[in-house]
Amino acid sequence: MKSIRWVFGVGLFMPVLFIAGCSLPIERQMRSDYRAEILLIRDDSLPAIVSPRTGKPVADHHRTERAKPLPWRSASDVSGIQTAANALNPAISEPQNETSGDPNESATLDECIHYAARRNPNLQAAFYRWKAALEKIPQARALPDPKLWYEALTQVETPEHRFGFKQEFPQPGMLRAEGDIATREALARQHMFEAEKLRLFYEVKSVFHECEYLVRAIVAEQESIRLTRDIEGVLRSRYAAAAADHPSLLRLQAELAKMETELAGMEAMRPVLSARLNEALGRGPQASAVWPSLRTVTEELTALDERELLDALAADSPELRAAREMVNAAEAGRRKAKAGYRPMFMIGVRQMRMEGGPPMEERDYPVEAMLEMTLPFNYAKNNAALREAEAKMAEAEKEQEALANKLSTELKEAYYYYQDANRRLVLARETLLPKQEEALKSLQKSFAGGQAEFMDVVEAQRTLLAFRVMAERARADRLIRLSELEMMAAQNLRKHSDTISRGEEK
Repeated sequence: MKSIRWVFGVGLFMPVLFIAGCSLPIERQMRSDYRAEILLIRDDSLPAIVSPRTGKPVADHHRTERAKPLPWRSASDVSGIQTAANALNPAISEPQNETSGDPNESATLDECIHYAARRNPNLQAAFYRWKAALEKIPQARALPDPKLWYEALTQVETPEHRFGFKQEFPQPGMLRAEGDIATREALARQHMFEAEKLRLFYEVKSVFHECEYLVRAIVAEQESIRLTRDIEGVLRSRYAAAAADHPSLLRLQAELAKMETELAGMEAMRPVLSARLNEALGRGPQASAVWPSLRTVTEELTALDERELLDALAADSPELRAAREMVNAAEAGRRKAKAGYRPMFMIGVRQMRMEGGPPMEERDYPVEAMLEMTLPFNYAKNNAALREAEAKMAEAEKEQEALANKLSTELKEAYYYYQDANRRLVLARETLLPKQEEALKSLQKSFAGGQAEFMDVVEAQRTLLAFRVMAERARADRLIRLSELEMMAAQNLRKHSDTISRGEEK
């Protein structure tokens, strides 16, 4: 019996030592980020996302170029991270009424963003990809399943029965490297989820501002039609008094019909933009139309600094963070390949019983301890695996470099178009519109006194309409490009570039 106790003691003590050395808490950075980022939306109206460990926004983390091997986690750590991940999306973790919180027909931009963050299927799919990646971590760091085996030798004079227990232990460092790979890939999925969130917000803002532009263009066209009809009434009176010829009236009516056709085309565009907005919100084609209400908006134009935007892109872009984590995962893959040069161990115990032999209390059946190990002598295979891992790491690094160059170029392009929209907006508001309004008023007075041709008034009216539409187009382009810069820099830039005072709805 002493030999039994000794063998089982050794057999159980060695796995305990192995597992205890791998049960350290997980990397604090990842754990604090998962538990801190409870909100899906970064907006001035919501609390900032702050890490409880450092007191800084979560966006300030993940700036290391090359991560160290991650300490391993206990089961409670995994459960805590998964619970926090479930809390990230209330619409996923707790099903809600499909009609609860629906934006109305005159929803604001903030209402649309909040709704899209909880209902958009693409964002939810990215969330589930992240959640699935989290589930790979405990699988990657787990030991292989133990084996319980039994043998029976019956074709002998004294039948024998053998049974035993085996546990395989991978090469030292193998499970740690596999756990690091899964962890880094989960972090990359987290950043991809954040990138999808920013892309969704940009899409909602872009369509919303296009809807605003269309509303303002329709209002400008309606005002132009109203003024043209007033001119038509005056011209009819003059025609009745033989003070105007019939061709002049026909030309004016043709111009009016052209304007009404343009207005009908704008009105026909409303359901198209509304469908695009519903798609971004995650609503079906049968959902009610969502349309922004027209408001009086005053904006103060403030230039953004391109260098600061590029620095924010390099530090806070979720896409670049995901690329950095994939480089870290490739580095863990190289450590996994290096672990292949070490032997794999197997520890087990077995016992034999013979039929017809003395009972257990009269005979001490031996319990045998087993220790097996692989011989990693196939250096060609191991060398190839290491070269493969190094090539994958080089691939990840070059992809990260290419992505950084691509995003920097796109940010510079967006910044150029933002500045161009600023210039067009300033030109229209401060020069073109005031001068053309003054010219139109002068022509209207001259026309009323019979000193100007009606076509001069119509042409001035058309020019004023074109300038108004130009101003609204520049304003919409500016806001859309600002939304694109916000997506790429992962920052809220509106509080730095817009001072908006909202009046009564028209």
